[in-house]
This record gives sequence, C-alpha cells and structure tokens, in this order.
Amino acid sequence: MFKFTVAGLLIALSLGLLVLGGCQGSQSSAGRRPLVAVEVAPNIDEYSVEKVGILTFANSTGDSRATQISRYVDASLSQSQKFFFTRSEQFLRTAQRSEVEAEHTRLVESWEKRLTLSRTDVVALLNATGYDALVVYEVNQWKQEKVGLIQEGTSDTTVGLRMEMYAKDG
Repeated sequence: MFKFTVAGLLIALSLGLLVLGGCQGSQSSAGRRPLVAVEVAPNIDEYSVEKVGILTFANSTGDSRATQISRYVDASLSQSQKFFFTRSEQFLRTAQRSEVEAEHTRLVESWEKRLTLSRTDVVALLNATGYDALVVYEVNQWKQEKVGLIQEGTSDTTVGLRMEMYAKDG
C-alpha cells in the first residue's frame, strides 16, 4: 500500500509541476525523456513513514529563475493526505528547538553544494526531531521558451526535478 502511495504522490507532484510550468513535454517525439520517472526502493513496504520534513532544494541549472519552483513543490507536498510534510522553514525551527541545528545546517549545505547527505547527520536529525524521514530535491533542468512570438506573456517552461526521501532506518 505504501509503495503505491509514494509513487502516486511523486507522480501527482510531477504532473502538478508540469501544469504549473506548461506542458511542452506532452507533445511526444522520438528521443525525448519520459515526463515522469519514479524509482521506489524495492523494500518500501518495510518503512513506516508518516511525518516528513522538507530539508532543502538545490538549483543545479545555473538559472536563478529555477529557484521559484521551490514554493510550488513545498505547497504540493504540504497538500498530501497520506503524509504530514513540514515545510523547510518549520523543519528548521523544529531542529533548532531539538538542539540539532548544526546537523541540519551541515545537511542543507551538503545537499546544496554536493547533492549528498551524511547518513550520521540524517539519523541524528530525524531521531532528535521525531520525524520519520526527510525530503530533498534538485531542480536540474529549467528551459523557458516563448510559444507565440506575437502573444505577450505566452511561454512554455520545462522543469527537471529529482526528489529523494531519506528515512532514519535506511
């Protein structure tokens, strides 16, 4: 049951981002990457994840406009009926109250600079805050094009998004 819920959540989020940013990818053509690709751990049913903190995101596109997608991702995740997602600002406040702000800061800096996380810091942060998992994501593609050259404000945006969830037990 959990496997399909996580996959459904990721698919719904991805489709929501496509609607927000345009649907250029809906036109099929040979050689184009799939619109939505979901990879789920084979043992996902063994995890009991309910409370998830959104840690941070990284923008590896080199385009500062791609940072605007973070508010849409946070809002989409927060609408989940299955999981309780805490936005990144609130997750930071919880880490501060739980006296693991240093671990939180190291994880944020590590993800934003190298797209890696320390297992030790993940476990310490989740244990201290009482969360079951944390989510990080990367905006790895941002392509914006004018669709109609004579129509002002009509554009098409393609967004590449990679999202990872880390639980304290694996």
